[in-house]
Amino acid sequence: MKILKNTFLLESKLFLREPLAVFFTIFYSPLLLFIFGSIYGNKPTPFFGGLGAIDVFIPSFSSLIILSTSLMGMPSEIVFYRQTEIFKRLKVTPLKSWHLASAYLLTYLLTTLTGLIVLLIYGFLVYQVKIQGSVLLFLAGYIYATFCFLCFGFLFAALFRTTRQAQVIPMVISFPMMFLSGATIPLEMLPKHIRQLAEFLPLTHVVKLLRKLWIVTPLSSLAVEILILGIIASFSLLFSLKKFRWQ
Repeated sequence: MKILKNTFLLESKLFLREPLAVFFTIFYSPLLLFIFGSIYGNKPTPFFGGLGAIDVFIPSFSSLIILSTSLMGMPSEIVFYRQTEIFKRLKVTPLKSWHLASAYLLTYLLTTLTGLIVLLIYGFLVYQVKIQGSVLLFLAGYIYATFCFLCFGFLFAALFRTTRQAQVIPMVISFPMMFLSGATIPLEMLPKHIRQLAEFLPLTHVVKLLRKLWIVTPLSSLAVEILILGIIASFSLLFSLKKFRWQ
């Protein structure tokens, strides 16, 4: 446990030394909330089923934090460690591969939750938003979605051989998901054919899950999103464990 703790603290410090990673994980979503909140406010509207725009934006923007850590952060760091043979040198230390994998998971899970907390505090203080569903269920769903997308990100870390690949390709994949999944622009504002296309994007189901948990929604209506994210996570984890190389 001491080795795991020290590895986790080290990875956390390394994360905090990356300004872009900190910005996109902790400050990007509140910044979007400030911009869109200044435009739309949070007055209830029939367009969003009686909800205010901010009530829709907060669970949607929170999915961007998951996307940032899982696809734009973790894969490039793991590939960098492998490409520079840091993993190879670590093999002669008492550090086990599961220590490092667990440290990565804990670091990115906690930083993702930190970004969520900052976003929620901003929404509560500035717009007085209130979660209509269960806070515990929302947090549980958020952790589940984060874990599933971290598995998805680990798949990229297993496939790519250079740091440049791990930086550019996930970015190319992430940007369409940002704007077509409902994470930035609500699905209600998108044309029908775009909404149909969005069903094939993994982030769409994160957005739908979090929005349903944010309001009072029967748990039975969450089954599709939970199942799809579970399938993505299972496939990603199994394939990445088969293909991943520490050196």
